[in-house]
Amino acid sequence: MRDNHLTRPTLLAAIELLDAQLSQAKFNQLVLRLGLEHSIPDDTSVSVAKKAAQLGRAVLANGSHVVRTLEGSVTLTEAVVREAVALTTNSTSPAAQQVRLVRGLALDGFVVEWAEDWPHDPR
Repeated sequence: MRDNHLTRPTLLAAIELLDAQLSQAKFNQLVLRLGLEHSIPDDTSVSVAKKAAQLGRAVLANGSHVVRTLEGSVTLTEAVVREAVALTTNSTSPAAQQVRLVRGLALDGFVVEWAEDWPHDPR
């Protein structure tokens, strides 16, 4: 596991992107992948925006907690940011939430890359 230096603005930009891009069902799946089902309810009467705010609070409080993902063990903060980056697209006019996330990552020393031979998720 790498030590990462993702800042609060980058994390919050990632959560804003997740809020904007995910449906109730997809957000609930994200919560399960992150192991936060005890902190964030899967109740559909709770809006995705409210769940995103709960996610933000949980990650700000426990961001250094290590979670297991399909990419290996990473901090909760990195896992959330990776989930958001996976939703980005190589577009000439990206959504404002994506612009903020990519800018935050750049300020933190990371680059999002979409290669022509990488058809699915960005790196």
